[in-house]
Amino acid sequence: MTPNPENPDPGPNAPRILVVDDDPVALQVVRNILGLEGMAVVVAASGHEALTRMDAGEVFDLVLLDGMVTGRNGFELCREIRRRYKHDELPLLLLVDKKKLTELTEGLNNGANDCLGKPFSREELLARVYAQLKVRAAHEMALENNRLRCELELRIQAESALHLGHQRLDRMLHALPAPMVAIKESLEIAFCTRAFAERCGYCVHDLLGRSAQTLFGASSETLETWFAVLENPEALLPAGGAFFLLVAADGAPWSCRIVPAALMLETESLLLLLLDETSSVAASLRWIHDLSRNRRLLQRMEETFNSLSPPMSEQYPGFMDELHVVDRSLARICRELTPDAPGQNPRQMIVKVMQLALDLWAEATLSTKADLARRSGQWAVYVNQDGWERTQTLDRYLALHTLPARPRLKKVLLTGDFVLANAPAETSLRKRCASALARLRELH
Repeated sequence: MTPNPENPDPGPNAPRILVVDDDPVALQVVRNILGLEGMAVVVAASGHEALTRMDAGEVFDLVLLDGMVTGRNGFELCREIRRRYKHDELPLLLLVDKKKLTELTEGLNNGANDCLGKPFSREELLARVYAQLKVRAAHEMALENNRLRCELELRIQAESALHLGHQRLDRMLHALPAPMVAIKESLEIAFCTRAFAERCGYCVHDLLGRSAQTLFGASSETLETWFAVLENPEALLPAGGAFFLLVAADGAPWSCRIVPAALMLETESLLLLLLDETSSVAASLRWIHDLSRNRRLLQRMEETFNSLSPPMSEQYPGFMDELHVVDRSLARICRELTPDAPGQNPRQMIVKVMQLALDLWAEATLSTKADLARRSGQWAVYVNQDGWERTQTLDRYLALHTLPARPRLKKVLLTGDFVLANAPAETSLRKRCASALARLRELH
């Protein structure tokens, strides 16, 4: 752009106007009028030069084009510009001979937003230019609104998924098979399972918030020692636990072995104490390890989520994918902690097969639910205007309350077979998926 010393320098946010005209006098007139309005005027002496600038990536808010510019006529240039930009994306004001009505109609038919007859007054030129700049501004506002809407939808999805993850973790802690109680660093009882409370002769709500001495008496000193171990990353809790003399609700003492484990929450560490009375302790410890690991993942992701400013998807494009990985991991642990009832009905089995198939698909292929729907050929994938892929029909098969009244069993069986064919490794998850699929076939 050639600066005009008589006009003020345009600011960084000034509208950029591309003026295409081969008449130097007309160019100077237009430049003076627009320059005095604070607009940045860029000049092109031919249609070829104008297209070259656009193809090089220069951004303009408006094109002011003479209908008979050198190199190709203005109508041809209109059509070329419209092949690249929509009317609201790059408005085009065409200068035509005021006496020739056919030029005006031809200009509009070839993609011009508006036509201005020559000769024109300063006021008329500015009125037409400002009107088309409003068209461009409305387009930019629509794009921004759409981006913000997509951002808001993504944030709502992320917040919902994070909240659901924490709820699922809490439910799973209560579903652990071994009797267990959780102690805060202040030696207050944070929560306990029903099995633990009943073993001690209490109701769960009677223990929450009370001092650990209520249960452990003088043995509480050992708990303080174990909390000191949690503060040292190189130290380990005793794998075999220790014998405690617990105090039941009726005051009667009883001896048992307690196995400790750690659970890291958002703001503190909990000491989990499991009664070593059944063979379920080892399994419970493994699940606690998984839960603790996922707690930390959720916490880190929540911190990342809260620190991001729009557009979140640009700053951290893998956020939702990582959140879904955690969610699938929690779903797997939840299914292990809540085994199926012996009399499971066919509808429950359909949901179970689809959930296991989705988990196995993610484990074996590291692909998304939409990829499974598309590649299996069994489920439709919809793409919204915002670009997000949706699998509404498949999603209905992942929960009992959304399962259709007449589910398509063939689709479920073919989906399970397809996933098994793409998961050759004999993992425990694959065995469970194959077993559930066989069970579903037996029920039908």
